Amino acid sequence: MEFPRTLSERIYLHLKDSIIKGKIKSNQVILEKEIAESFGVSITPVREALRRLAGEGLIQKKSHKVSLVKMASYNELKEIYNIINSLDELSICTAVMNISEEALEEIEKMTDELEALLRKEKIKEYLEINLKLHLKICQGSNQKFLYKTLSYLFDNLAIYSALRIYLLSKSDCLDQDLIEHRHLLEGLKTRDKKKVMQFSKRHWIGLLPSYEEWEEYIENQKK
Repeated sequence: MEFPRTLSERIYLHLKDSIIKGKIKSNQVILEKEIAESFGVSITPVREALRRLAGEGLIQKKSHKVSLVKMASYNELKEIYNIINSLDELSICTAVMNISEEALEEIEKMTDELEALLRKEKIKEYLEINLKLHLKICQGSNQKFLYKTLSYLFDNLAIYSALRIYLLSKSDCLDQDLIEHRHLLEGLKTRDKKKVMQFSKRHWIGLLPSYEEWEEYIENQKK
């Protein structure tokens, strides 16, 4: 049974979704009063939602009543990708000998879902399932702090979702990404550490946009 969401959680989910989809853009001001009026609520649940978003690194508090959506930065994006790549490699290499058969079945279903979404060109949904798949593997590594850290980094990657969707829709690198995930699944099922390490070495780096692609996206956003 799913319990009703609190006002704070509803506001948090709405703002996070708007940031991820680019409806609320980088460096845009968020006023507590305006959010409260749009939801017809008091300031209190709005502040709770904004504190949660600030804790995830999606916004910055500028004053008691004003917040700012975090400014997207190519250097930060590159840093996030590099750190995720290293931690994901650790996660996968640890999970290969520890992950349960039940978890492997779920990962196989997620991989099949990735293929179905790619065929339908549903890039946003593909990226969402991809992150869930990597977190499922991390759960299989039985490293709770590692799981928490990767979850935090994936939340920070959210402000670049619009950029990633825009660029990936113009390339065929997701075809290669799916092939790599099939190899990863095979390596996990056969407990082949060498095979999963071949996957994890540069998987995330291969999806990192170039600086030229970043500039192209920024210019496109100005139009």
